[in-house]
Amino acid sequence: MSARAIGRFDFARNPQIRFGWGRRSELGEVCGEFGATSGLLVIGSRTLVRLGEEKRLCFALRDSGVVVGRPSVVVSGEPTVELIDELTNEIRPDTPDVIVAVGGGAAMDTAKALAATLADPDWSGVREFLEGVGSGKPIDFPTIPVVVLPTTGGTGAEVTKNAVITSYAPPFKKSMRSPQLVPRCAIVDPELSAHASRETTVAAGMDALTQNVESLLSNRSTAISAALAADGASWAWQGLSMFADGTDDRIVRESLALAALQSGLALANSGLGLAHGVAAALGSHCRVPHGLACAVMLPTALEVNRSMLASGWSQLAAAWGLNNDGDPSQPVIDNVRRLSAKLNVPTRLRDLGVERSQLVAIARDSRGNSMTANPVQLSDDRLLAVLTEVF
Repeated sequence: MSARAIGRFDFARNPQIRFGWGRRSELGEVCGEFGATSGLLVIGSRTLVRLGEEKRLCFALRDSGVVVGRPSVVVSGEPTVELIDELTNEIRPDTPDVIVAVGGGAAMDTAKALAATLADPDWSGVREFLEGVGSGKPIDFPTIPVVVLPTTGGTGAEVTKNAVITSYAPPFKKSMRSPQLVPRCAIVDPELSAHASRETTVAAGMDALTQNVESLLSNRSTAISAALAADGASWAWQGLSMFADGTDDRIVRESLALAALQSGLALANSGLGLAHGVAAALGSHCRVPHGLACAVMLPTALEVNRSMLASGWSQLAAAWGLNNDGDPSQPVIDNVRRLSAKLNVPTRLRDLGVERSQLVAIARDSRGNSMTANPVQLSDDRLLAVLTEVF
């Protein structure tokens, strides 16, 4: 075996992580460690309210001395500039000591954004924090502690330092980013995803799969992020394959929750790639849900990048137990296409309601942080050609 060199790298700060079935019961204990006395709940689904999770969490907080003094913020759809500004104005007079987010990426991003806007001594609107569209205002002040309980097994937002905020007029989807936004604690309880719909499970699971794959193949991948991503990809593959075959049990939910968690740890240190770059533009221009956009773009992103990083392809093939003789990229791509078909993932952008006339703008606005980490750097003309091929 030939010697391998290891370059320099950093590893991002992470929250305390509590993983396991039923561990949401520890919420009060966690918040009590911060000395909090007042809290705000951000809920990502009315289903959670209907199932009584909101009440159970409020009781857990109350028992630890944390009073939730106002109605929960229920997030439907991705957080927008207008929503964050409206909530900040409404909540700021009674700023809480801790914010608890229970839901998918939208709820967690909302909570992280509010942690900054509510604590900002010179707040003038969330847009000022957003990369590429604001003034570049840094989040260099102490933010409100955030505790997150992910419910979808998808985004990995429970361990990242960014909050993604959307605007539809003008269309953009940008991040506010700071180590201050990393949640204090991520309570990853896979039981919370047990009632997720098939549509949500597929979209979130494919998002986690895409994040692990793109993190592994990223041009900023490191030894640690690659190890996390390769293992995370194996958990995503197990969970989605079982789900595609009609199984929806504890093992499926735990597999997808761990895949999402590891994808968040990986991407925070490696970045992502083409699928996520395009997904952001599809969200702001066409209102395509993020996970679904990633699922549709993943096979195309793999085809574009198949000439790069043979070691990453080999790691993926090994993680999925595929034949690794010869070109490892081919069995990986073939199996992603087969899995997508079994999960009834659309194959064309037109199937998502995208109009051909929107492709130029989508290509233009895919140039975010994710695209810079793509192994193959694409010109504007090449990216437009890729989108036209998948249209």
